[in-house]
Amino acid sequence: ANLLAVALGSVVYVWNADTSSIKELCRTGFTSQYITAVKWDQSGRLLAVATSDGEIQIWNVEQSKKVRSCQSHSARVACLDWNKTLLASGSRSGEVHIYNTRARNMLVETVKGHKHEVCGLKWSPNGR
Repeated sequence: ANLLAVALGSVVYVWNADTSSIKELCRTGFTSQYITAVKWDQSGRLLAVATSDGEIQIWNVEQSKKVRSCQSHSARVACLDWNKTLLASGSRSGEVHIYNTRARNMLVETVKGHKHEVCGLKWSPNGR
């Protein structure tokens, strides 16, 4: 399907460009928490969702089901990027976290050293 994920405040919507239908995928549990980033995996089945309080959620969009979550950042997550089953996230704290979404403990690496918010990151296209 030709889907577009849109984060508006505390809600993630998925728009189907083929049918022009819109469905609510998820919403944060708190009024003070909001969605800060969304990123599709390469298969187009999973959507990573990041929040203002540092949570990372993995959603199966077809089933509208949260399949994983991890509260590892101490501040807002600004960016996400997938590399197969690895997911990278950058935070206002200046940290980059690497997750293996198939591992029992998702967080596998923390990169520190930045003094400012990590506002963008991208895996290389060739996967190396």
